[in-house]
Amino acid sequence: MTKNDRIEFIRRFPMAETRMRDDYFLHENALYLAYANHGSDLPKDAWNCLADLGVPNPISEDISESVTNWVWWFDGRDPAINLEKIGDDLMLTLRSRKHRLISIKIPDKPPGLVIKP
Repeated sequence: MTKNDRIEFIRRFPMAETRMRDDYFLHENALYLAYANHGSDLPKDAWNCLADLGVPNPISEDISESVTNWVWWFDGRDPAINLEKIGDDLMLTLRSRKHRLISIKIPDKPPGLVIKP
């Protein structure tokens, strides 16, 4: 979500924004909104606006979720899980459900949630 997208969303749907303010997160300096768990909490127009802005999971396109909050992100038969310390950070490596290796950096100091642009 770009800064302008967020500003426009706040302008059009201030009540929806209030409900979701804690669901924004930064990943590699890009702003994302995890809105799927709000479902019926959001007006249909707000939901459609966010759906139009939707992008694949920022960590890997192999990660998906369902409306029941079930997240498919690793190969259950051969997960190849590895955790390695690199400097102050951790690197989690695992095999995706599409059998590709995914590396997820876990910083020592997480960026936290972004409340307002």
